[in-house]
Amino acid sequence: MHQRPVLLWWVGAFAVVGLLIVGGPVAALLSGPPPALSATTAIDPLTGMPVAPATVAPVGDATAAAQGSDGGAASEVPTAAPTGGTGRTWLTGTDLGARIGGFSYRWYPDGSITPDPAWVRANIVTEQVPIIGSMTCHRLIFPQLRAALREIQRDGLASLIKTDQYAGCYVPRFIDRDPSRSLSLHSFGIAFDLNTATNQLGTAGDMDPRLVAIFQKWGFAWGGNWTSRPDPMHFELYALESPR
Repeated sequence: MHQRPVLLWWVGAFAVVGLLIVGGPVAALLSGPPPALSATTAIDPLTGMPVAPATVAPVGDATAAAQGSDGGAASEVPTAAPTGGTGRTWLTGTDLGARIGGFSYRWYPDGSITPDPAWVRANIVTEQVPIIGSMTCHRLIFPQLRAALREIQRDGLASLIKTDQYAGCYVPRFIDRDPSRSLSLHSFGIAFDLNTATNQLGTAGDMDPRLVAIFQKWGFAWGGNWTSRPDPMHFELYALESPR
């Protein structure tokens, strides 16, 4: 008389166990959780695909600057075919890094990159500055760059900057144009190269210390101070200063 309820009880029990194994916590324990995007995974606006974020050293980090890296930026090369790929990078660690922002980019075997056009439109501008003339850089660099160049003019030092040896500011590329290395801070438009002919990478150069002192006063680090591989033509923004 009790066989039917007992049978129904066993059928129900097996059904519950089956559900647990096929689609519930037991299944999760057996197979592990499905892959999911982490909180730091980005969607590349150029491709619509998830990309792993690059690791970027803080702007103005003393250790990175002392070691020398064409700007101190550290960005992992995206895992992709040798002919190119996509990635994402940003600056971290300081208020400056947050204000500069980050971008997705395409990279190419010649070491160049194409940043997200929306980021470029929002941040990269061409303006006139004293002594040098036209420069294309990140918009945040110009107030204190102009202040530094005006001070150089007032001190009678303008002739120390060889305007025909200015080698650019916004140049989106990897360090040394080597895709196995980090992104240069030139990619963010916050670094520029001066007097290139006599201040080659790996040399002491002949950059006048008075120029260096003024640029440093206005928040620009000098590549000639890097210990492992000096880059005396190179200056980069490391702190935001308000012109007085």
